[in-house]
Amino acid sequence: MKKRVLATTFALALSLSLAVPVASAADTPSVEFNVKNSEALLLSEPSFQVRNWDLYSEEISVTKLPEESFSPEFVYRLPLGVSLRLATGGVDDSFYISAWSDSDGDGVYDRRVNEIEYSVLDEETLGVTSLLFPDSHTGPLMMDQEYVTYLDHWPVAGHNSVDFTYTNPQPGNNAKISSAYLAKTFGSDTLIELSYVVSVDPVEYFTYYFFLTDEKIDPADLDKDNVSLSNAGAVVSAWAVGTINAAETANLVPDYLWGADLTQNATRSDFAGASVKLYEAMSGQSAPDVTQVDPFEDASDIIIRQAYALGFINGVGEGKFAPNAPLTREQAAVILARVYEKVHDSIPSSGSTSFADDASISSWSKDAVAFMSGKGIVGGVGNNRFDPQGNTTGEQALAIALRMFQNLK
Repeated sequence: MKKRVLATTFALALSLSLAVPVASAADTPSVEFNVKNSEALLLSEPSFQVRNWDLYSEEISVTKLPEESFSPEFVYRLPLGVSLRLATGGVDDSFYISAWSDSDGDGVYDRRVNEIEYSVLDEETLGVTSLLFPDSHTGPLMMDQEYVTYLDHWPVAGHNSVDFTYTNPQPGNNAKISSAYLAKTFGSDTLIELSYVVSVDPVEYFTYYFFLTDEKIDPADLDKDNVSLSNAGAVVSAWAVGTINAAETANLVPDYLWGADLTQNATRSDFAGASVKLYEAMSGQSAPDVTQVDPFEDASDIIIRQAYALGFINGVGEGKFAPNAPLTREQAAVILARVYEKVHDSIPSSGSTSFADDASISSWSKDAVAFMSGKGIVGGVGNNRFDPQGNTTGEQALAIALRMFQNLK
Protein backbone atom coordinates (compact mmCIF):
# COMPACT_ATOMS: atom_id res chain seq x y z
CA MET A 1 0.00 0.00 0.00
CA LYS A 2 2.92 2.32 0.66
CA LYS A 3 3.79 2.43 -3.03
CA ARG A 4 0.33 3.71 -3.90
CA VAL A 5 0.53 6.41 -1.24
CA LEU A 6 3.86 7.54 -2.66
CA ALA A 7 2.37 7.77 -6.13
CA THR A 8 -0.31 10.11 -4.83
CA THR A 9 2.23 12.16 -2.91
CA PHE A 10 4.44 12.44 -5.97
CA ALA A 11 1.54 13.62 -8.11
CA LEU A 12 0.75 16.26 -5.50
CA ALA A 13 4.38 17.34 -5.46
CA LEU A 14 4.33 17.82 -9.21
CA SER A 15 1.08 19.78 -9.16
CA LEU A 16 2.25 22.14 -6.38
CA SER A 17 5.96 22.32 -7.21
CA LEU A 18 7.68 25.64 -7.66
CA ALA A 19 10.40 25.58 -10.31
CA VAL A 20 13.11 27.95 -9.12
CA PRO A 21 16.55 28.87 -10.40
CA VAL A 22 19.27 27.32 -8.26
CA ALA A 23 20.69 30.63 -7.11
CA SER A 24 17.35 31.92 -5.82
CA ALA A 25 16.80 29.42 -3.01
CA ALA A 26 19.08 31.14 -0.52
CA ASP A 27 16.79 30.76 2.53
CA THR A 28 15.53 27.25 1.74
CA PRO A 29 17.09 23.86 1.08
CA SER A 30 18.85 24.48 -2.21
CA VAL A 31 20.95 23.01 -4.98
CA GLU A 32 24.34 24.42 -5.85
CA PHE A 33 26.91 23.67 -8.57
CA ASN A 34 30.66 23.18 -8.44
CA VAL A 35 31.00 25.82 -11.19
CA LYS A 36 31.86 29.52 -11.07
CA ASN A 37 28.81 30.67 -13.04
CA SER A 38 25.77 28.41 -12.90
CA GLU A 39 23.70 30.83 -15.00
CA ALA A 40 25.87 29.93 -17.99
CA LEU A 41 24.42 26.41 -17.80
CA LEU A 42 20.81 27.50 -18.27
CA LEU A 43 19.10 26.20 -21.41
CA SER A 44 17.28 28.75 -23.54
CA GLU A 45 13.51 28.13 -23.81
CA PRO A 46 13.67 24.41 -22.86
CA SER A 47 10.88 22.20 -24.18
CA PHE A 48 10.51 18.42 -24.18
CA GLN A 49 8.09 15.80 -25.38
CA VAL A 50 7.75 13.27 -22.54
CA ARG A 51 5.97 9.99 -21.83
CA ASN A 52 5.17 9.06 -18.25
CA TRP A 53 4.02 5.84 -16.62
CA ASP A 54 0.79 5.06 -14.84
CA LEU A 55 1.01 2.69 -11.89
CA TYR A 56 -2.60 1.70 -12.28
CA SER A 57 -2.62 -1.40 -10.06
CA GLU A 58 -0.39 -1.59 -7.03
CA GLU A 59 1.03 -5.09 -7.45
CA ILE A 60 0.04 -5.87 -11.03
CA SER A 61 1.42 -3.66 -13.79
CA VAL A 62 2.32 -0.22 -15.09
CA THR A 63 1.85 1.25 -18.54
CA LYS A 64 3.05 4.25 -20.53
CA LEU A 65 0.81 7.25 -20.89
CA PRO A 66 0.54 9.23 -24.16
CA GLU A 67 3.28 11.72 -24.88
CA GLU A 68 2.80 15.30 -23.81
CA SER A 69 4.62 18.63 -24.08
CA PHE A 70 6.68 19.70 -21.09
CA SER A 71 8.35 23.13 -20.83
CA PRO A 72 9.84 23.82 -17.41
CA GLU A 73 10.91 27.39 -16.78
CA PHE A 74 14.48 26.60 -15.75
CA VAL A 75 16.62 23.70 -16.99
CA TYR A 76 20.36 23.51 -16.36
CA ARG A 77 22.80 21.62 -18.58
CA LEU A 78 24.90 19.08 -16.70
CA PRO A 79 28.07 18.34 -18.71
CA LEU A 80 30.59 15.86 -17.33
CA GLY A 81 32.60 17.35 -14.51
CA VAL A 82 29.63 19.09 -12.91
CA SER A 83 28.27 17.97 -9.57
CA LEU A 84 25.24 19.08 -7.60
CA ARG A 85 25.29 19.82 -3.90
CA LEU A 86 21.92 19.55 -2.17
CA ALA A 87 21.83 21.62 1.02
CA THR A 88 19.46 19.64 3.22
CA GLY A 89 17.18 21.22 5.78
CA GLY A 90 14.78 20.05 8.48
CA VAL A 91 14.35 16.71 10.18
CA ASP A 92 11.44 15.54 8.03
CA ASP A 93 12.43 17.11 4.71
CA SER A 94 12.67 14.76 1.75
CA PHE A 95 13.30 14.80 -1.96
CA TYR A 96 12.23 12.91 -5.05
CA ILE A 97 14.20 12.14 -8.20
CA SER A 98 12.78 11.24 -11.61
CA ALA A 99 14.47 10.85 -14.99
CA TRP A 100 13.40 10.76 -18.65
CA SER A 101 15.69 9.49 -21.45
CA ASP A 102 15.40 9.53 -25.23
CA SER A 103 17.45 6.42 -25.83
CA ASP A 104 15.77 5.53 -29.12
CA GLY A 105 16.26 9.01 -30.54
CA ASP A 106 12.62 9.54 -31.50
CA GLY A 107 12.49 12.95 -29.83
CA VAL A 108 10.25 11.75 -26.98
CA TYR A 109 11.72 11.37 -23.49
CA ASP A 110 10.47 8.20 -21.81
CA ARG A 111 10.27 8.15 -18.04
CA ARG A 112 12.91 5.90 -16.50
CA VAL A 113 12.71 6.45 -12.75
CA ASN A 114 9.51 6.72 -10.79
CA GLU A 115 8.84 7.51 -7.13
CA ILE A 116 12.27 7.68 -5.54
CA GLU A 117 11.80 9.32 -2.16
CA TYR A 118 14.44 10.08 0.46
CA SER A 119 14.10 11.57 3.89
CA VAL A 120 16.97 13.65 5.18
CA LEU A 121 17.07 12.03 8.59
CA ASP A 122 14.70 9.10 8.88
CA GLU A 123 16.75 6.15 7.67
CA GLU A 124 13.64 3.97 7.82
CA THR A 125 12.42 5.65 4.63
CA LEU A 126 15.67 5.14 2.75
CA GLY A 127 15.28 2.54 0.06
CA VAL A 128 11.63 3.11 -0.80
CA THR A 129 10.76 0.70 -3.60
CA SER A 130 11.15 2.47 -6.93
CA LEU A 131 11.27 1.47 -10.56
CA LEU A 132 14.09 1.87 -13.05
CA PHE A 133 12.30 1.19 -16.32
CA PRO A 134 14.39 -0.27 -19.16
CA ASP A 135 14.90 2.42 -21.78
CA SER A 136 13.99 0.02 -24.59
CA HIS A 137 10.65 -1.23 -23.31
CA THR A 138 7.30 0.20 -24.37
CA GLY A 139 5.12 -1.30 -21.63
CA PRO A 140 3.00 -2.44 -20.00
CA LEU A 141 5.27 -4.00 -17.39
CA MET A 142 4.36 -6.69 -14.89
CA MET A 143 5.75 -5.95 -11.45
CA ASP A 144 7.38 -9.37 -11.13
CA GLN A 145 9.15 -9.38 -14.51
CA GLU A 146 12.93 -9.62 -14.44
CA TYR A 147 13.59 -6.45 -16.38
CA VAL A 148 11.94 -4.31 -13.71
CA THR A 149 14.75 -3.23 -11.37
CA TYR A 150 13.87 -2.21 -7.85
CA LEU A 151 16.17 0.51 -6.61
CA ASP A 152 16.76 0.10 -2.90
CA HIS A 153 19.49 2.72 -2.88
CA TRP A 154 20.32 5.86 -4.80
CA PRO A 155 23.70 7.53 -5.24
CA VAL A 156 23.59 10.38 -2.75
CA ALA A 157 25.78 11.10 0.24
CA GLY A 158 26.51 13.60 2.93
CA HIS A 159 30.22 13.86 2.24
CA ASN A 160 32.58 14.62 -0.61
CA SER A 161 31.26 12.33 -3.28
CA VAL A 162 28.36 10.31 -4.58
CA ASP A 163 27.18 7.50 -2.33
CA PHE A 164 24.31 5.00 -2.24
CA THR A 165 22.69 6.16 0.97
CA TYR A 166 22.79 9.02 3.42
CA THR A 167 25.59 8.19 5.82
CA ASN A 168 25.33 9.73 9.27
CA PRO A 169 22.54 12.06 8.12
CA GLN A 170 21.92 15.25 10.07
CA PRO A 171 20.31 18.63 9.42
CA GLY A 172 22.42 20.78 7.11
CA ASN A 173 24.24 17.89 5.46
CA ASN A 174 25.28 18.51 1.88
CA ALA A 175 24.40 15.62 -0.41
CA LYS A 176 26.21 15.45 -3.75
CA ILE A 177 25.28 13.86 -7.05
CA SER A 178 27.71 13.94 -9.98
CA SER A 179 26.59 14.37 -13.57
CA ALA A 180 29.01 11.59 -14.51
CA TYR A 181 27.26 9.08 -12.27
CA LEU A 182 23.85 10.13 -13.53
CA ALA A 183 25.11 9.77 -17.11
CA LYS A 184 26.57 6.36 -16.26
CA THR A 185 23.18 5.28 -14.88
CA PHE A 186 20.89 6.71 -17.56
CA GLY A 187 23.12 7.76 -20.43
CA SER A 188 23.42 11.29 -21.79
CA ASP A 189 20.42 13.10 -23.28
CA THR A 190 18.44 12.57 -20.07
CA LEU A 191 16.17 15.00 -18.24
CA ILE A 192 16.45 14.86 -14.43
CA GLU A 193 13.85 16.26 -12.05
CA LEU A 194 14.72 16.80 -8.40
CA SER A 195 11.83 17.85 -6.14
CA TYR A 196 12.71 18.97 -2.64
CA VAL A 197 9.87 18.75 -0.10
CA VAL A 198 10.19 21.07 2.90
CA SER A 199 8.27 19.80 5.90
CA VAL A 200 6.70 23.02 7.08
CA ASP A 201 3.04 23.88 7.52
CA PRO A 202 1.97 24.21 4.78
CA VAL A 203 4.37 21.89 2.97
CA GLU A 204 6.55 23.59 0.34
CA TYR A 205 7.91 22.06 -2.87
CA PHE A 206 10.95 23.24 -4.80
CA THR A 207 11.63 21.55 -8.12
CA TYR A 208 14.85 21.67 -10.15
CA TYR A 209 15.43 20.36 -13.68
CA PHE A 210 18.76 19.28 -15.17
CA PHE A 211 19.72 17.95 -18.58
CA LEU A 212 22.60 15.48 -18.97
CA THR A 213 24.99 15.94 -21.88
CA ASP A 214 27.98 13.91 -23.07
CA GLU A 215 30.27 16.94 -23.36
CA LYS A 216 32.85 17.89 -20.75
CA ILE A 217 32.85 21.19 -18.96
CA ASP A 218 35.94 23.38 -19.37
CA PRO A 219 37.91 22.86 -16.12
CA ALA A 220 38.51 26.61 -16.07
CA ASP A 221 34.77 27.03 -15.39
CA LEU A 222 34.88 24.92 -12.20
CA ASP A 223 34.96 26.56 -8.78
CA LYS A 224 38.57 25.48 -8.14
CA ASP A 225 41.71 26.17 -10.11
CA ASN A 226 44.45 23.97 -11.56
CA VAL A 227 42.27 20.90 -12.05
CA SER A 228 41.52 18.66 -15.03
CA LEU A 229 38.90 16.05 -15.87
CA SER A 230 39.31 12.30 -16.23
CA ASN A 231 37.71 10.42 -19.10
CA ALA A 232 34.65 9.78 -16.93
CA GLY A 233 34.42 13.39 -15.81
CA ALA A 234 36.03 13.18 -12.37
CA VAL A 235 37.72 16.36 -11.13
CA VAL A 236 41.42 15.60 -10.64
CA SER A 237 44.79 17.30 -10.34
CA ALA A 238 46.85 17.56 -13.53
CA TRP A 239 49.30 14.88 -12.35
CA ALA A 240 46.48 12.37 -11.75
CA VAL A 241 44.66 12.44 -15.10
CA GLY A 242 46.41 9.42 -16.62
CA THR A 243 46.30 7.53 -13.32
CA ILE A 244 42.58 8.05 -12.79
CA ASN A 245 41.84 7.19 -16.43
CA ALA A 246 43.67 3.90 -15.91
CA ALA A 247 41.81 3.27 -12.63
CA GLU A 248 38.49 3.88 -14.38
CA THR A 249 39.45 1.49 -17.19
CA ALA A 250 40.49 -1.16 -14.65
CA ASN A 251 37.10 -0.78 -12.90
CA LEU A 252 38.70 0.27 -9.63
CA VAL A 253 36.45 3.28 -9.01
CA PRO A 254 33.42 2.65 -6.76
CA ASP A 255 30.14 4.13 -7.93
CA TYR A 256 30.09 6.90 -5.35
CA LEU A 257 33.47 8.20 -6.58
CA TRP A 258 32.47 8.05 -10.26
CA GLY A 259 32.75 11.60 -11.55
CA ALA A 260 33.43 12.98 -8.05
CA ASP A 261 35.92 15.64 -7.03
CA LEU A 262 38.89 13.39 -6.30
CA THR A 263 41.10 16.25 -5.10
CA GLN A 264 39.25 16.18 -1.78
CA ASN A 265 40.21 13.93 1.11
CA ALA A 266 39.09 10.32 0.76
CA THR A 267 36.74 9.12 3.46
CA ARG A 268 36.64 5.74 5.14
CA SER A 269 33.63 4.77 3.02
CA ASP A 270 35.43 5.87 -0.16
CA PHE A 271 38.34 3.52 0.49
CA ALA A 272 36.06 0.72 1.68
CA GLY A 273 34.43 0.87 -1.75
CA ALA A 274 37.79 1.04 -3.49
CA SER A 275 38.98 -2.03 -1.55
CA VAL A 276 36.02 -4.09 -2.83
CA LYS A 277 36.64 -2.99 -6.43
CA LEU A 278 40.35 -3.75 -6.03
CA TYR A 279 39.60 -7.21 -4.68
CA GLU A 280 37.30 -7.97 -7.61
CA ALA A 281 39.88 -6.75 -10.12
CA MET A 282 42.78 -8.66 -8.56
CA SER A 283 40.97 -11.90 -7.82
CA GLY A 284 38.59 -12.09 -10.76
CA GLN A 285 35.88 -12.90 -8.20
CA SER A 286 32.72 -10.95 -7.48
CA ALA A 287 32.19 -9.48 -4.05
CA PRO A 288 29.84 -11.58 -1.88
CA ASP A 289 26.09 -11.19 -2.20
CA VAL A 290 25.54 -9.48 1.12
CA THR A 291 22.06 -9.67 2.57
CA GLN A 292 22.72 -9.48 6.29
CA VAL A 293 21.79 -6.55 8.49
CA ASP A 294 24.15 -3.58 8.28
CA PRO A 295 27.08 -4.17 10.65
CA PHE A 296 27.26 -0.45 11.51
CA GLU A 297 24.50 1.84 12.66
CA ASP A 298 25.88 4.85 10.78
CA ALA A 299 26.44 3.26 7.34
CA SER A 300 24.00 1.31 5.17
CA ASP A 301 25.80 1.05 1.84
CA ILE A 302 25.97 -2.43 0.33
CA ILE A 303 29.62 -1.98 -0.64
CA ILE A 304 30.50 -1.23 3.00
CA ARG A 305 28.72 -4.44 3.98
CA GLN A 306 30.78 -6.24 1.34
CA ALA A 307 34.06 -4.72 2.57
CA TYR A 308 33.16 -5.78 6.10
CA ALA A 309 32.19 -9.30 5.03
CA LEU A 310 35.50 -9.65 3.18
CA GLY A 311 37.40 -8.57 6.30
CA PHE A 312 38.81 -5.36 4.83
CA ILE A 313 37.32 -2.89 7.29
CA ASN A 314 36.42 -2.63 10.96
CA GLY A 315 34.38 -0.17 12.95
CA VAL A 316 35.58 2.56 15.27
CA GLY A 317 33.67 1.30 18.31
CA GLU A 318 30.13 1.46 19.66
CA GLY A 319 28.74 -0.04 16.49
CA LYS A 320 29.91 2.82 14.27
CA PHE A 321 32.03 2.94 11.13
CA ALA A 322 32.47 6.74 10.81
CA PRO A 323 32.02 6.59 7.01
CA ASN A 324 32.59 10.31 6.52
CA ALA A 325 35.79 10.51 8.55
CA PRO A 326 38.97 11.13 6.51
CA LEU A 327 41.07 8.07 5.76
CA THR A 328 44.57 8.14 7.22
CA ARG A 329 47.60 6.87 5.34
CA GLU A 330 48.22 4.02 7.78
CA GLN A 331 44.57 2.98 7.60
CA ALA A 332 44.91 2.83 3.81
CA ALA A 333 47.98 0.60 4.13
CA VAL A 334 46.14 -1.78 6.45
CA ILE A 335 43.15 -2.09 4.13
CA LEU A 336 45.43 -2.74 1.16
CA ALA A 337 47.26 -5.42 3.13
CA ARG A 338 43.98 -7.13 3.94
CA VAL A 339 43.04 -7.16 0.25
CA TYR A 340 46.45 -8.66 -0.58
CA GLU A 341 46.03 -11.36 2.07
CA LYS A 342 42.56 -12.20 0.77
CA VAL A 343 43.89 -12.65 -2.76
CA HIS A 344 47.35 -14.07 -2.04
CA ASP A 345 48.78 -14.90 1.39
CA SER A 346 49.64 -13.41 4.75
CA ILE A 347 52.08 -10.54 4.82
CA PRO A 348 55.25 -10.99 6.90
CA SER A 349 55.60 -9.53 10.36
CA SER A 350 57.90 -6.56 10.71
CA GLY A 351 59.11 -4.97 13.88
CA SER A 352 59.73 -1.59 12.30
CA THR A 353 59.98 0.37 9.09
CA SER A 354 62.83 2.47 7.70
CA PHE A 355 60.85 5.70 7.87
CA ALA A 356 62.22 8.48 10.06
CA ASP A 357 58.85 8.79 11.79
CA ASP A 358 58.56 5.04 12.43
CA ALA A 359 57.76 5.71 16.09
CA SER A 360 54.60 7.56 15.01
CA ILE A 361 53.26 4.59 13.06
CA SER A 362 50.65 2.73 15.11
CA SER A 363 51.63 -0.79 16.13
CA TRP A 364 48.51 -2.25 14.49
CA SER A 365 49.52 -0.83 11.10
CA LYS A 366 53.30 -1.24 11.14
CA ASP A 367 53.38 -4.62 9.35
CA ALA A 368 51.09 -3.31 6.63
CA VAL A 369 53.06 -0.08 6.18
CA ALA A 370 56.34 -2.00 6.00
CA PHE A 371 55.01 -4.49 3.46
CA MET A 372 53.21 -2.00 1.24
CA SER A 373 56.07 0.49 1.25
CA GLY A 374 58.55 -2.31 0.55
CA LYS A 375 56.50 -3.32 -2.51
CA GLY A 376 56.39 0.28 -3.72
CA ILE A 377 52.62 0.55 -3.28
CA VAL A 378 52.70 3.34 -0.70
CA GLY A 379 55.53 5.82 -0.32
CA GLY A 380 56.68 8.59 1.93
CA VAL A 381 55.80 12.27 1.89
CA GLY A 382 59.35 13.60 1.76
CA ASN A 383 62.33 13.67 4.11
CA ASN A 384 61.90 9.91 4.60
CA ARG A 385 58.65 10.48 6.50
CA PHE A 386 55.53 8.32 6.11
CA ASP A 387 53.11 10.66 7.94
CA PRO A 388 50.89 7.80 9.16
CA GLN A 389 48.08 10.02 10.47
CA GLY A 390 48.05 12.22 7.38
CA ASN A 391 45.05 12.22 5.08
CA THR A 392 44.74 10.68 1.62
CA THR A 393 42.90 12.37 -1.24
CA GLY A 394 40.56 10.43 -3.48
CA GLU A 395 43.02 10.53 -6.37
CA GLN A 396 45.87 9.37 -4.14
CA ALA A 397 43.75 6.49 -2.82
CA LEU A 398 42.91 5.35 -6.35
CA ALA A 399 46.54 5.79 -7.42
CA ILE A 400 47.82 3.36 -4.78
CA ALA A 401 44.96 0.96 -5.56
CA LEU A 402 46.02 1.07 -9.21
CA ARG A 403 49.68 0.42 -8.32
CA MET A 404 48.65 -2.58 -6.25
CA PHE A 405 46.47 -3.90 -9.07
CA GLN A 406 49.26 -3.48 -11.63
CA ASN A 407 52.15 -4.77 -9.50
CA LEU A 408 50.65 -7.39 -7.18
CA LYS A 409 47.84 -8.91 -9.23
